[in-house]
Amino acid sequence: MRTPAVLLAAALLLSAPTAPAAPKPINGFAAKVNGSIITTGELEEQMKFRRMMLSRIQDPDERAKQMKELKSATLESLIERELILSEFKKRGGQVKAEMVDEDIKRIIREDFDGARDKFLAELKKQGMTIQKFRDDQEKRIAVRYMRSLEANNVGVATPSDVKKYYDDNPDMFRDEGFIRLRTLTMSKAGDSGDVEAQEKLVNEVHQKLLAGSDFGTLAKTYSIDSAASEGGDRGVIGRDTELLRRDLVALAFQQPTGKVSPIFPDQAFYYIMKVESRQPGKRAPLSDPNVRAAIEKRLLAERRQEAEERWITRLKKTAIIKRYI
Repeated sequence: MRTPAVLLAAALLLSAPTAPAAPKPINGFAAKVNGSIITTGELEEQMKFRRMMLSRIQDPDERAKQMKELKSATLESLIERELILSEFKKRGGQVKAEMVDEDIKRIIREDFDGARDKFLAELKKQGMTIQKFRDDQEKRIAVRYMRSLEANNVGVATPSDVKKYYDDNPDMFRDEGFIRLRTLTMSKAGDSGDVEAQEKLVNEVHQKLLAGSDFGTLAKTYSIDSAASEGGDRGVIGRDTELLRRDLVALAFQQPTGKVSPIFPDQAFYYIMKVESRQPGKRAPLSDPNVRAAIEKRLLAERRQEAEERWITRLKKTAIIKRYI
């Protein structure tokens, strides 16, 4: 369990100064924030996992675009971290070694089933020493504390705030309702058993639908499901319908109104859907305590986020920031 903000504040303010961290190796500057260096090595380390995921994107232009956005967003995140740590030091904050110990124990307990040897093995695999990990955790604790301190300085939502939010979001707190659905189902093998030819055909049909061809006409021509003679019209259905498999119903309810769905394949068939209209379900009243509590929670989260963003903006305005990449 995370340390409550009040206890954390007391522990931070009463703690003795920790030994200064070892100097950062300067292997290229990414940015400088109030004299503190963010190295390209730190930047690359923060980007490592997401970079690996983005490397799977096939389109080289899209991959390059997202890599550039990732680098920019990661650098801004590191700059914000340095700004927060600088503010933490200005306020005389110190992180007790015991707090870092407790944080590491929690990580070992929750992520490594309590096995410290597995935790140390993972650090070694990542090329990180236990001291470097402790230094990073100390920074995370300080940043968490400062963020929570700013986020908690917001007022609670008033009854008029809650009512306005409820009125401004008429589709929230409704039952899911019903959809009018059309389906087009094609066998993967087709009549001839030529799988490649059938895949080509289903893609041609899909392109025609996307281009605006009548769904009902193409369903009557190509579909083999029970609604084919009706142009794929399944009528108005709810989540509990028995006209379709549950997985297909779930997919249907995820589709936007009036749009042709992607092609959904399973082992034997291709499925194409179109939600023609929606009927909204019953809306829970504002007098429902669960509705009111949900709105208050949303408003509090939004206000905390806005307060934090304003705080970061103020810190940036008074800081000396230099970006080198």
